[in-house]
Amino acid sequence: PLREHWWGPRDALAPSASAMAGEWLKDLVAASLVAWLISMPIIIHHFGVVTLLAAPASVIAIPIVTLLLAVGYLKMLLGVLMPSAGLVLGAALTACTEFLISIVQMFDAIPFTHLPVPGVSAWWTVAAIFVMIGWLTARSKRRALIMLSCTIALSAWALGPRVGAELRLDMLAVGDGSCILVRTGGETILFDAGSSTNLNAGRQSIVPALRRLGVDRIDGLIISHANLDHYAAAIEVADAFRVSRVLVTPALLREAEETPNEPLGFLVDAINRRAITIQPVAAGHVESIGETKWTWLHPPAAARFGIVNDSSSVIAIDAFGRRALLTGDVQTEGMAMLLGDPVDALRADVIEFPHHGSFHEAAIAFMQAVRPAVAMQSTGWTRWLGDRWQPILDESNVKRLVT
Repeated sequence: PLREHWWGPRDALAPSASAMAGEWLKDLVAASLVAWLISMPIIIHHFGVVTLLAAPASVIAIPIVTLLLAVGYLKMLLGVLMPSAGLVLGAALTACTEFLISIVQMFDAIPFTHLPVPGVSAWWTVAAIFVMIGWLTARSKRRALIMLSCTIALSAWALGPRVGAELRLDMLAVGDGSCILVRTGGETILFDAGSSTNLNAGRQSIVPALRRLGVDRIDGLIISHANLDHYAAAIEVADAFRVSRVLVTPALLREAEETPNEPLGFLVDAINRRAITIQPVAAGHVESIGETKWTWLHPPAAARFGIVNDSSSVIAIDAFGRRALLTGDVQTEGMAMLLGDPVDALRADVIEFPHHGSFHEAAIAFMQAVRPAVAMQSTGWTRWLGDRWQPILDESNVKRLVT
């Protein structure tokens, strides 16, 4: 219906090859636009983004996708009959796939090609799809106007102001690793971004999840310490969002300088090449973010530890009479230093479970000093299946949230 409404019915007797190509192009443009409009509410629901150039990008990509499918099906067939021939086609298939991905990345790099929007409900998504169908199949101006009015109303509903929490923490499931999104007063902070069980967690999980949560920029990316499962996705985050600064410990910078050809050195170099400010922070550093006060409790700037986990940042976030404590992977030596402070210095309502829930005597004493109401634990299945914390948490009446 859309094709006929815009250009009339297809001319099946097109007199020349160029005329036939023109008819084919009209079909392709109409199909791409319809596919984009119908799928857009679903994409908004799952990823929190409107992809403004998806329809024209599809017109360019469809011939490549067609070739990719043809080569792929031929490879499957030959792989059964002549496995060696299937291997040869594998190279062609890889080339087609990489070419397609490069086109998507080219469009994605153009400014303002995707618009972040707040998350919407499943009911909104279903309603929006039916409205789109009604608008695309409208034969009369009156029906089209009604559908356009419904579209505007649904858009206003989706984009309207939200009453948000004064301080909100979202802990993302990344397997064995950590990634916590902290939002307050219009400011967005990411505490760690990595995984050791999925080194593609940035592209596959963290970036899509952040977009789904409505994030369009990162005001501060904090890397708690120099373990890969806490920073492996940092570069992908920096490429996907506008990151204002990266906050790291002096110990992390020292290690990056001492090992320039290892992952940590590569990370610092990559951040510098993207012209993102690297800010060293240590115990005693205090700043206001949004309407909250952030105090770095650990580590001391000049301190050196036996294991890298004990050099992890520990940060207290004070907000509206409550406190959250971000702990990274701090362990025995670091905990001993923190427990030497005044008894109420560690008291918090919400805690990030230290070192993903590592169980030992120092950790038990640490949790008893914090006395949280809620403990947020980022962990993979291996540690979770061997968990020994539940009786202690039950005794202290602590609610645990586990990724």
